[in-house]
Amino acid sequence: MKKSVTATLLCTALLCGCMKKTPVSTQSVLCADCGFDTVILLQNIPSDQYAQAEEILRDEFLRYDAMFDIYNEHDGGIYQINAMAGKEPVKTATEVIDVLLKAKEYYTYTDGAFNAAMGSVLQIWHNAREAGLAANKEGKPGEIPDDTVLQEAAAHTGWDSIQIDEEAGTVFISDPDASLDLGGIAKGYAAGKAAQRLAEEGFEQCVLSAGGNVVMLGEKENGKPWRIGIQDPNGSGVLAAVEWTGSGAVVTSGDYERCYTGPDGTRYHHIIDPQTCMPADHCRSVTVCTEDAADADALSTALFVLSVQDGEALLEKWREDHPDSFVEAVWLLEEETDTKMHTTGIGGLHAYWTDGLEGKLDWNK
Repeated sequence: MKKSVTATLLCTALLCGCMKKTPVSTQSVLCADCGFDTVILLQNIPSDQYAQAEEILRDEFLRYDAMFDIYNEHDGGIYQINAMAGKEPVKTATEVIDVLLKAKEYYTYTDGAFNAAMGSVLQIWHNAREAGLAANKEGKPGEIPDDTVLQEAAAHTGWDSIQIDEEAGTVFISDPDASLDLGGIAKGYAAGKAAQRLAEEGFEQCVLSAGGNVVMLGEKENGKPWRIGIQDPNGSGVLAAVEWTGSGAVVTSGDYERCYTGPDGTRYHHIIDPQTCMPADHCRSVTVCTEDAADADALSTALFVLSVQDGEALLEKWREDHPDSFVEAVWLLEEETDTKMHTTGIGGLHAYWTDGLEGKLDWNK
């Protein structure tokens, strides 16, 4: 939903810089046609395992792309589930059930800040964005969706119409005007599953990047931390690197990709606030670090549409409910805000981060 080729290449630049001291027998696998409309990058792979790693990437990401694609028909995928809304249940894969259950859990946990049942609203914005981008190329402004139309669509975004039958392995959307869009969790889920497959196949020290969803496996052989870039929302460079030792996931949601300029001169991005049905405007980006890539993906989406204060409270609740796990975050804002978190000014923005990242952020000052 929100990660990009640009974000991937930023991670590439940072990680390649770290790889100068790694053995010459390692290399990177780059897959530009593995689905999810992004570049998939796998780094620090032993040269004699290149072909195996490439096959794993292609198999895993293309498989999950088919499951979660909402624009092209695949048997038993989200496209078919949406197409059969109000008609009949659709037999689907176990992984689709797993993601939907996790998405429903996050809908409840975030009090609706993360809502994968917003397909009706997101489709309106998708069409407006595509038309807006085309208009912008011609030097013209794009149009903003009519609020009445958005509010009518918003009436069909509740999870009460999403019926998941785990025993039968089916999903049924009882409301014919409702639809699913897993863009805020699907790529993170796929990245996590691909990393799991790599680990099962014996890949112990590598980094997988899928358009802003980064998964680290194991520790670098030189004992130094992995370095994952946080993009400058105002440009193409990086403002900071998250320095992380060991396995984990780092996911960023930002307002700088997939956006167009409207008639009022405002840039309209793709992360829509479920409360307003408009692009969220609390911050410029949120980066989340945790153990599971799907969790990091969903949390970064939720935090992006919440105020910093509400997001901070959500993370505190998450830590209480997951005492054996960890979650940390970095916000980039245009305006200062009232919080007890660590802060600095960088690139004309204000950065705020949680305690667990203190000393692990290398700011590009």
